[in-house]
Parts: sequence; C-alpha cells; structure tokens
Amino acid sequence: PVDQSSGAQLSTLITPRCSWWWGIPGRSAYPYEREWNQAALLTLFQDLFTERYPPATSLSVHPSGHIISVGHLDGCISFWAVEDDDRPLAVRTLSEPFSFIDVNVPDPMALIDDLNDEDASSESPPRRQQQREPIFRLAWSGFPDFPPPKDPLYGAFASTTLTILGGTTASDQQGVTVLNFPGLVLPTPDMTAGPMSPSFSTRLPPSTRQALKKSLFPPESLDSATEPRSVYPSKLQVEDFCLVPRGNPHLNGLYDPTSIIILSSDTKAPKSVLNAFGFPPEPRDSSNMPAIDIYRNPLRRSRLPPKLNFTYSTSTRDISSCQIMVFQEREVFGRLVSGFVNNQNSEPMAETNSGRWIEGLRGGSGWSDFSGENAPDARLSKFDRHRMMILSHSDLTVRFYDISSQLLLSTEALRFEFPQVLPHLTLELARIIPLLPPADTLEIKSVHLASISTECAVVLSTGDVAIWRLQEPGLPSQTYNIPSEDSQVFVPLDPFVRRSERYVSSFQPFCLIRPPEAEADASVEVTASALSDVGFLAVAYRGNSLAVFDLRFPKVTLRTSWLPKSGDKDKLGPVTTLLWSFCGLGSDAHPRLRLIASYQHGITRVITLHVSPNSSDWEVVSEAGGKSVEAGHFYEAERSSPVDPLISTVIDGRKGDECLATPTAILKAEIDDPANVPTKKEKTELAHCFWVVAGTKEARCFENITGNQVGHVEWASKSKGFAGAIQTARVISRSGYQVLAVFHEGQKVSLYSLPDLDFIRVLDIQPSQDSTSTMTIACDQEGDYLILMRSEREMATPSLHYGTLFDFRRLKRPLIDLGEPRLQSPDEYPVPSLAPLLPQNTAGSFSSWIWGAPKLLRGSDLDALCESL
Repeated sequence: PVDQSSGAQLSTLITPRCSWWWGIPGRSAYPYEREWNQAALLTLFQDLFTERYPPATSLSVHPSGHIISVGHLDGCISFWAVEDDDRPLAVRTLSEPFSFIDVNVPDPMALIDDLNDEDASSESPPRRQQQREPIFRLAWSGFPDFPPPKDPLYGAFASTTLTILGGTTASDQQGVTVLNFPGLVLPTPDMTAGPMSPSFSTRLPPSTRQALKKSLFPPESLDSATEPRSVYPSKLQVEDFCLVPRGNPHLNGLYDPTSIIILSSDTKAPKSVLNAFGFPPEPRDSSNMPAIDIYRNPLRRSRLPPKLNFTYSTSTRDISSCQIMVFQEREVFGRLVSGFVNNQNSEPMAETNSGRWIEGLRGGSGWSDFSGENAPDARLSKFDRHRMMILSHSDLTVRFYDISSQLLLSTEALRFEFPQVLPHLTLELARIIPLLPPADTLEIKSVHLASISTECAVVLSTGDVAIWRLQEPGLPSQTYNIPSEDSQVFVPLDPFVRRSERYVSSFQPFCLIRPPEAEADASVEVTASALSDVGFLAVAYRGNSLAVFDLRFPKVTLRTSWLPKSGDKDKLGPVTTLLWSFCGLGSDAHPRLRLIASYQHGITRVITLHVSPNSSDWEVVSEAGGKSVEAGHFYEAERSSPVDPLISTVIDGRKGDECLATPTAILKAEIDDPANVPTKKEKTELAHCFWVVAGTKEARCFENITGNQVGHVEWASKSKGFAGAIQTARVISRSGYQVLAVFHEGQKVSLYSLPDLDFIRVLDIQPSQDSTSTMTIACDQEGDYLILMRSEREMATPSLHYGTLFDFRRLKRPLIDLGEPRLQSPDEYPVPSLAPLLPQNTAGSFSSWIWGAPKLLRGSDLDALCESL
C-alpha cells in the first residue's frame, strides 16, 4: 500500500489477537484497509515479521532492580531484564490487560485463520484499529517485605504495582491505570559450580528468566472475579501524577506509596484540578458487592492539608451535606475533642485530636498571622466559642472537624491542623445495613447533634433514624428496658462493632428507630426531624404523620394517626420544619417544653409536653391524652403561617436570646427566681417571646407564637432586598441584637431587623467560579457560614468555603514556612535490600573480570565512587 500523503511504501496489517500494527522497521503503522489473500500475505512475510523499534518515551525500574519497564510511542510497554539486553521478557499493551498477551510474539496460524474467516469477507465493514496514546509516564512501586524473606540474599520480594499514564485508546476508560504484579521469587543458583558452568554464564539462566517473567503475570491469589488492573477514572485530561511515599525517599520516591495526586486539566476552561486518592487502589471484587445500590468508590481517598477555602479531593457525589455548630458550653466541647479523665488513676488520658489528613505527611511550619486589616485580636479570639463542622458523605459516613479559631492562636509554631479532623467521632452507618429494609438507594438525609447531651441522630432515606451516644471511657454501657408495645420501633445496636479502644471517647451506636406502624420491609420518607438537648426526638413522615420519641428510656411519647383523612392530608400537606423550644404560648407566659410543627400548606401546630403528675414521665398536653392520638387534638394551639416554611425560631421578648430547649432552661423555670418572673408592666406592654418563621416566598413574625403579627416581608422580583430564590435563612445574634439573614441562590444575603422585619442591606458572599455550580449553605447563630459548592459538570471537585457575615475575621490563613523544621536526612532511612540475580563469590568475580559480566552497584558503591573522583 502507498501512503498518499508522503508516498512512502508501508506494509501494514491488523493482527486479530495482539491488537498490533506490524510494519517496516523504523516506520509507523498506517491504517490502510484492503483485501488480503494468502499469496499477498506470503509476499509480505519478510517485512511483516520484522521486529519494529518504536521510540521509547518513559522508563521505570522494578523495586528489585532486575527488571526495567520501557514505555513506547505506540502505547506498548516492554519489560527487559537488566542482565539480558538481547530480547525482552514481555511486551504488553493496555488494550487486553487481563490476558497478558505478549504482542511481540507473532502468531501466523491465528493470522491466516482470521483472514480466511467468513466474517472477514469484503461484504463486512472494514475493521479499524484504534490508535493508542503513547506511554507518557511509568512508575513502578514496591512495598515492604511481608512476611520477611527466609533467605536474606535470595528471598521473595513483596508484590509491586506499575502506575501508567497513557497507552489507552478512545474506547478505553480514561485515567491513570495501575497494574498489580506478584512478588519476585528468585531461584537459588548452584554456588558450588565452576566458573565455566552454565550457572556462572554471563547470560541469564533459564530458571531466572522464567522467575522474572512469572512476576509479570497477575497474582495466583486473585480469583476470576477480581481484576488485576485498577483505574483512577477521570473525565478530564490527566496531565501528570505524583506518588506520595510513606516516609522513605529512596527509589525515586516510589517505594511504599500511600497516596497518589493526579493533576487534570479541562480543555474547555483554563484551570487545573488536583485530586488525591489512596494508594494502592483496593481490588474490585464483584462477588462481594452488596445488594443495595450504595455509591462506593473502590478507591480509598485521602485528604490534603487545606486552606480556609479548602477543596476536598472527592467526587461530586461524595459530600452530600455540611453543617456548622457552635458549642455554648466549653466543657462539652472539651469532652468531644480532648477526651475524658481516667477515673481509675485520675490522670489525663491521651488526646484524640492527633489524626492527620495524610498519615506521615510532614513538612514546614505554620505561624499565626495577626497583622493586616481586619485581623483577629488574639486577646479576644481565645474566648470565642468553639465550632465544629459536620460532613455527611455518600459512603454512609459522618465525619466531624474542629474549626475553632483557637487552633490558629499561638505565639509558637502551630501544632494542629485546620480543620482538625476528629477520627474518633466518625460514624460508620454501613455496619447497620443488614437491619434496614431493602431499598434501591441508601443515603443520609440529615444529621442532628445535640450540643449538650452529646447525642447524634442520623436520618436515612429509608425513614430509619440511627441514634449514637458519646461513650465515657471506663464506664459500662447503659442498658434500658424497651416496652413491649415499642419493641418493633426501637432496635438495639449494641451487638454491632464499636470503635477502637485507643480512642478515649467516641460515639457508640445506641439504637435504630423504625417508623411507627410501618411494615418491616417498607421504607417511609422523612420530611422533617428535630433533636433536642433534653432527650426528645421528633420525626415527621410522608403521609402527614408525626412521632415524638423519648431517648432516655427509650419509648414512644407521641404517635399521630398514620393514615389521616384525605381531606386533612390535602389541607395540611407534609411537615417541613420542626422546632423544639422552651417558651410561653399566648397568654401563658410560663415557659414549657413545646414542639412547633409547620406544614407545607401554611398551617402550624404547637404541641406541649409536661411531666405527668402521676409519674415522672413526660406526656403530651391534649384532649385525648396518651401517646397514640387517633382522635381529638394532640396539639395545644394552631395558627396560619407562611407556605413552604424553611426555618422556625422563637426568641425571648426581653433578652432577645433564642428560646432553646436545654436542661439549664428547664431548671431555671422550676426555680422561683425573681429575675425570671416578668413584671406587671412587662406582662401588659411587652411580649414574652416572638416567633419568626420564613418560607420560600415570605417571612413573618408573631407575638407569643399565637398573637398578633408584628413583622412581615415578601420576596418578589420588585420587592426591596430581593436577590433571587431563597436558599435558607437564619436568626443571627450579636451584642444583644438580632437580625434575620436570608441566603439567596445568587450568592447574596439579605438582612432584616427583628421583630419588625425591616430591610437593612444586602451582602455579597464569595461568588462561584462556575456558573453551573449548585450551592448548599449552613449558618450558625453568630453569623459564620459554610458554603458547599458542587458543579453539575462531571468529575468536578466540590469545595467548601468558610466565612462570616461581619466585617472582621475570626481567623486568618497562617503564615507557612516550608523550610522549617528540617526533615530527616535521606541517609537515616533504611535502603531497601536488593538481591543479585547471579551468585556473588570469588569464582564469580574472577569470571566477571575475565568475560566482562555486568556488576550490580548499590547506592553506597556509587557514593564511594563519586567521593573517589
């Protein structure tokens, strides 16, 4: 065939098995199709079976030092023995990685059979071989010997991995490919043989060559369902990768890697993305996959040290929600972070906040920065309330991070990371999957943490709620007797695996709450939920039903009708917001424990709980009474409210603080303190509380919850302060004043005064760099917020932004000095041992001197050679 573009003569053919283009040496294969017969084929045998020499593009050495892998321009990888440069051990491609066919070995019979096949007739469309990318980079990694070799000289090396960038076709999965190879087991030569025996030949003995070639096939321990190849997928174009070793810098930093950092670029946008994953990748075994379709990426991800605007190296589906929480009591936060005091020896136990984003990654120092405009005041910042960030992930885990400003307040080098990961508080809900009903998908809907009682409730998409409690060290787990009528609702989680004992304090599974009156194998959607610090959990389900659970015993305190009348269901709609508050109601200024339930269609009901006079149990104040309300009113009051409510808050009429349901508030109400009793003038002129409720279209403020409306604002295109659709809202307190902050999807915040809801101003928050990004906002009562940005584009990396609505910084980015402290010298790390292929004795040295056999040089030999020069 003739290349019309250059006029050069090329002999090309597609082999059926090898996926290889053969041609004249020194020439590239040219995709030309024509009908071939045996006569034409025989005339091309001289050129067809001549070895090609494609240019080399990359090179990597086996950790043992005996094999070299060479990447070529045509996408092939050749493996050579260091002691034998005549012919390669194997030549592979990534097109057929599981058969491990040597493409350098032609098969004439298979070629003739394919040409004579009826399917290869001229009537069938011609087959086009896709061109492979060149091998851009190779990295051959080894791992510590485990178990140790029995023979220190000719022992077995540990398994290895070959990381490859390139070599794929357009139809292959794009990304970085990792091939898993077994350990290299070297045979023991005959040390008593003479200098001229075959064992001392300068060429590679057959047994050694067979051992080297065997190490290039997949491990025998892998079954047919497990693939010996793993791919770090990427929809973006991968530019480069970097392996992060555990701590040993030898072997070009490829020995015992724990993480891989992949640099990708977007051809449509001038920016690059860094993704970090765990290494080596876990093999995918299809036989052990769970029946429930839970998103589980087989690649274990690592985390990189972030900035204040920290981008997590995870996929778009990984982080599902974020929360920020302020702790009112410093002691409670100390129990969560620093641990407890050992009751036996009265000595402080080890701190649990020593977890790292990447284990063993050390380098540089950080220093607090108190300079510049709007810098934090170190004298005041140390008295700030502690904060915690809560992230829920699609792999059914909930992780906690310390984002307190005290972590960045120090006159010396910083000892903590920011955010500080708290691994002992991680919740792993995948362990309770056998207790859940069958479902197509399973995800975390919401997470609630009680800042005083240290209880955590995780709501799942199946309608189940998992309760976790902070377990004190040295104290036995408390056991409770569940009433027989509630045995189908509360499922104990004590038999499940607990966290490691090395953690001083950690969350322990307590119980799983199933939807009341639901079938055992059915899933019910949860529309709203609320957890209080006094041990009550309220959950609203799809179907206009509501349940209140007492977590102290546990038992069901309230259960409304599961199948309400169709008229009531259409009138109310589902419950969208729930709020626990300790406040008054109407003309009753005495605070009581109340649950405020707002329905979608603009109706709000107030449920009051009080201690029964006949027992110490809490019960609902209602006409029907009891915990299963089938008829009558289970609520104490009802009133109209905005449609589609988003948030609901009750603030004190005298002090302006939020009326939270806490043990301290209940204790103060029981004490006859004159400061807690309003005066006669306050009873007649001032409201004892204000109820603020905001929806997607408007916000309203009412006196005493059921009283007159004192503030109203509507959000429309022409209204003052309108900045787009409403994302969420929050009542913010500072210096005794309260405002309503409304977050819009246009990355703006509108501020309104309370209780009149007068417009104040519009603030701009950090905009998104991608117009296709979606925003999830979480804000605390002091104006600090978290923004989770997730792009709709595939493989885009989500980011978390931490900011405040005020004109000062609670903290600043630390000053980084990468030169201090000095890291450990490479000479102090142990050099991985390398075993020679040929025997090393006097006779062998003499024969090597006579016949010029190659000699293996260690790193110390090279250093000595350089010093002598």
